[in-house]
Amino acid sequence: MKLTDLQKKAIEKFENKNFGALFMDVGTGKTLTAIELIKSKKNRDFCLFITKASLIKQTRKEFEKHGLDDVKFVSYEAIAMSDRIYIELLDELSMYENIFVIADESTALKNESKTAQRCLEIRKRCKYALIMTATPITKDELDLYNQLEFLSQNILRMSKGDFIKNFYEKITYKKKGESEKSFLKFSDVNKSYLQNILDLIAIYGEINIDFEITETSITVEPDDETADGYLKNRDEFIETITKIGFENGELLNFLQFANKTFSIDKNKNMAVADYARNKKLIVFTNYLEEHRQIVENLDRCFAITGATKLADRERIIQYWKESECAPLIIMLGVGGHGLNLQYTDEIVFSSISFDWEKMEQAKGRISRLGQTARELKHTYILCSSPISEMIQENLAKKQGLINSLENEVKDYFEKEIKNERL
Repeated sequence: MKLTDLQKKAIEKFENKNFGALFMDVGTGKTLTAIELIKSKKNRDFCLFITKASLIKQTRKEFEKHGLDDVKFVSYEAIAMSDRIYIELLDELSMYENIFVIADESTALKNESKTAQRCLEIRKRCKYALIMTATPITKDELDLYNQLEFLSQNILRMSKGDFIKNFYEKITYKKKGESEKSFLKFSDVNKSYLQNILDLIAIYGEINIDFEITETSITVEPDDETADGYLKNRDEFIETITKIGFENGELLNFLQFANKTFSIDKNKNMAVADYARNKKLIVFTNYLEEHRQIVENLDRCFAITGATKLADRERIIQYWKESECAPLIIMLGVGGHGLNLQYTDEIVFSSISFDWEKMEQAKGRISRLGQTARELKHTYILCSSPISEMIQENLAKKQGLINSLENEVKDYFEKEIKNERL
């Protein structure tokens, strides 16, 4: 088994340490690196791999392929939702001394959720720990706190409140006619200190292949039903914010409505089907209705949704892999993580998710080791609308779309209220 230089570097850095972080890009071989690190701990007597439920079967096969068939796999979902599974797991861990735990897609730990709390409790019973993700920060640097606490409470040596005090500054502002508001912003004052900590415990890595990526946007005029529905909701939204301002989640509700409205537009989805017809490419969708329309407009395609059984997903992907000229239509939440889909050189997004991490993970499905093409394409086929344009522009900022869009959309609608029509 031949390892890349990046994988060798990671193994060399962590083989004599009790914890580490693999912040390696999609397609750089994080799983194989983890396998070799597990093997390097000769005294381990138990190994626990925590990941998303949809990734367990594929990851287990990869482990078994490389001679590790004694690893216990459990999903974040099971840990959070089943008290029985969680308690039984703690009981099982109490029987061992040198446990190696891996948290795959470790941004699942970032929030103050039952998932994070229980995983942190599991970590206390383990000697070795590894976290893995291509995107350790999906919103802001606060995402790192629980991930670092999972590795070791001796890394930061501070509470979450102290972390905020040390690394954030409070910004207060007031607009004319509105009450004073404030938000937290990551401060540059201690940025180098946090970076030094990360450099000690993490390996970063981009895929060591010089892909030339072309991004293309195709806009489609929405049909009358979509346009009328959007305009009606827009007018109601303007009326609401004129009365109460941007409060009570009205902005988020409007953005989600607008995004879904344009995503399920019949004209746009027919255009997506026309573009994908007789091509071996991947189309990522966000909504079931959007997915259904595209599939129904194609004579031949391979389709996967969240309702598709895991075994069937593997079979469908294998059939698509062996095909010559049929698209794979797959929902972003299903195909955005973990799958190896480097059998095409083009991805089509028929709509955009507000979750930047999902979008980046989806792009990584074809930018992987084993990809033979050197020119890759990311194509966006979206409805023509100011909202869609703003979403796509903010996607390039590589941060949570809702947060980066907030002020921009507010300014836009403040102009709209002054009769500058959106």
